[in-house]
Amino acid sequence: MAANEAICQASQEKDSLHIIDLGMEHTLQWPSLMRTLAARNEGPPKLRITGLIDGHNLLELEASLKELAEEASSLGIRLEFNLVSEPVSPLLLTTENLNLREGEALFVNSIMHLHKFVKESRGSLKAILQAIKKLNPTLLTVVEQDANHNGPFFLGRFIESLHYYSAIFDSLEASLPRNSPQRIKMEKVQFSTEICNIIAYEGSNRIERHERADQWRRQLSRAGFQVMGLKCMSQARMMLSVYGIDGYTLATEKGCLLLGWKGRPLMLASAWQVHNLFPS
Repeated sequence: MAANEAICQASQEKDSLHIIDLGMEHTLQWPSLMRTLAARNEGPPKLRITGLIDGHNLLELEASLKELAEEASSLGIRLEFNLVSEPVSPLLLTTENLNLREGEALFVNSIMHLHKFVKESRGSLKAILQAIKKLNPTLLTVVEQDANHNGPFFLGRFIESLHYYSAIFDSLEASLPRNSPQRIKMEKVQFSTEICNIIAYEGSNRIERHERADQWRRQLSRAGFQVMGLKCMSQARMMLSVYGIDGYTLATEKGCLLLGWKGRPLMLASAWQVHNLFPS
């Protein structure tokens, strides 16, 4: 929701948008974005979405595109959707490979994906961020786990993971019934895989390297981005109130929107622009 709100605010009065979705795993983000864009006073823009995927969920994504296209048509949005079955890399993130077009407002969207490039040397993340910067997007939206799972020692990662995922599972218990297909999928597919990777793997095989919000701010600032304060606190609070669940907390800190559970940080959302030191 926070990423969509940032995209909508930055795309006002723009009639053609192109969103690059890093590591796309599903299309659940886009229906709500399209509904908001369709309600603009100036009318809906043309929307192009390029999903960069690793290939493992290609069939599942293709199956959902028909429903997305039908919804776009009902909203009066001209939607073009492209899937690129190739891992995200600096070589892929170029104007030519992404087929960027003049006149389009470019957005790069990363939902829990950038942490996969955090290595011991941090060179991989730096290279990805530099490639994104060269694309000169209108906005880079980042949603990440707000946790410290990148420590060098097993015991520290184990204890941090224990507290973090205990809060995650506690929040799911309060939010979704135990037989909910959505909850079962998150627990068995997403979270179990993350926990296993954090605890059981080392070196280049350990890709679930979640970091805290302050560390993300430092990395993105050093790469030449400046944070743009999110203006969706009231909408986020309203959404939580609709579900009527006590325990979730919301806060803003240095431009980031932070979601927690009973005082334990869970997720962060932020929006970034290329920092131009010498504006024309």
